[in-house]
Amino acid sequence: MDFDKYGALLKRLSDRELAKIEKKIMQRMGITFLKMIRDELKRQGLTDSKKTLQSFMKGKRGNVWKLDKDRNTFTLEVGSWWYIARFLDEGYEIKNPHFVPGYFSGSKFVYEGYGKAIGVKRGVIMKPRTFIGRHYIDIALEGFQGGMVALIDRLFEKELKKVIG
Repeated sequence: MDFDKYGALLKRLSDRELAKIEKKIMQRMGITFLKMIRDELKRQGLTDSKKTLQSFMKGKRGNVWKLDKDRNTFTLEVGSWWYIARFLDEGYEIKNPHFVPGYFSGSKFVYEGYGKAIGVKRGVIMKPRTFIGRHYIDIALEGFQGGMVALIDRLFEKELKKVIG
């Protein structure tokens, strides 16, 4: 990014206007990254449940979205409230066989979490096995980092035009 060409414009901006621009850029970057994660989930076919996609959206209840500016550093933490998203990304291991209440509807298993409490006898026994993680967050991050400088440059220019005219 060539900050020299923005030098004169930046001098005319107040600290408050500049802080607003920085916040908008960070928010846009976060939204773009979350969209890239959702796109990767779709590409890998990990969208059986709407919860997986919804858990990677800004503003959905419980989702992670923390923006922090400390000294000369910005930190935007984004993430998912749904624990299954982590299992899909990192993988997991079933060590001991256990009963999972539910039933099959066609080729899909419908989990009945309340089944054990009310004495439902239908379900499946999960045998020990390992599920390999799909690393969709790492894949999305690689793509995001590749275009981040261009994205910041484009967003910065757009926000400056809004402020200065």
